[in-house]
Amino acid sequence: MAVRLTSLLVSGPIAVPLSSGGNVHLLPGQSSDVLPDVEVADNAKVDKLVRRNMLRVETVDESPGAPDEPPPAGGKGAGRTEATETTESNPSRRPRSR
Repeated sequence: MAVRLTSLLVSGPIAVPLSSGGNVHLLPGQSSDVLPDVEVADNAKVDKLVRRNMLRVETVDESPGAPDEPPPAGGKGAGRTEATETTESNPSRRPRSR
């Protein structure tokens, strides 16, 4: 079995401690990637977040032939856009220094 975690918070990020010792950081309304259920099974801190309506734990069907779901909003690289405009096409725009 596998699970997906979803933040139910309206504002502010949430750090969900996993049984393996790692953390999942979620923004409001953001869902995690699919995780093994052992990461949240018998985890008192996850249970407390669920009881406080701060986190939802959903069971995900991993059977072959299950329809693929789109990736969750947010996550790594979300909100990043690549600049397609060059300074030659728009001389008023200067490149940012890094």
